[in-house]
Amino acid sequence: MKKPIYIIGSGGYSKQVIEILEETAGQQDWEIIGLIDDDYGKHGQEVLGYPVLGDVGWLKKQSFIEASSAVVAVGDGEQRKCIINDLKNVYWPNVIHPSALLSKHIEMGKGNVISAGVIINPDSSLGNFNNINIGCTLGHDVYFADYVTVMPNCSISGNVNINQFTTVGTGTAVIQGLSLGSGSIIGAGSSVIDHTDSYSVYVGSPAKKVKSLAEKIN
Repeated sequence: MKKPIYIIGSGGYSKQVIEILEETAGQQDWEIIGLIDDDYGKHGQEVLGYPVLGDVGWLKKQSFIEASSAVVAVGDGEQRKCIINDLKNVYWPNVIHPSALLSKHIEMGKGNVISAGVIINPDSSLGNFNNINIGCTLGHDVYFADYVTVMPNCSISGNVNINQFTTVGTGTAVIQGLSLGSGSIIGAGSSVIDHTDSYSVYVGSPAKKVKSLAEKIN
């Protein structure tokens, strides 16, 4: 029996999430009911043949009627947290592309989205609601907190800690044993060879701090 699921967000990333759910057919057999977006102009439109049904408030009403499953297809970690905090009686499954190679010796929370070609090595730990994009590699003993976003083709070496709300840009390399501070943003193509401060922007090879950011969520 297929399990109904909603996708929150109808931007480009939602197309990836749709494909992951379609590709897992036969393993988890999700039935995509439709997409949720707070942009009223998108309501009634379709994404890859699936309707945009309503806003988060609409899904909240649905979840009071019956327990719902959902996945958040939103790239920004702080936005993900705001959405998730607003919804009760919702089940948040991990959504994993069948081509991803995950060690059996890892721990994982809920609501994580793991895209095609991702490799996660032993004794790594993922918290909740992290997005790991296409072709990323995580070494052994890597720790992700919650609401982390890793863009395509990043290489995270062993014993790296990535704290909540951090965004790692496309093609970034992080050497072993580092800690990336909460809310830090690493620009695309950077090489991170030292710890990063919280709520700061780093770019370059080697990555250097170029800007401090205001903390939005505690």
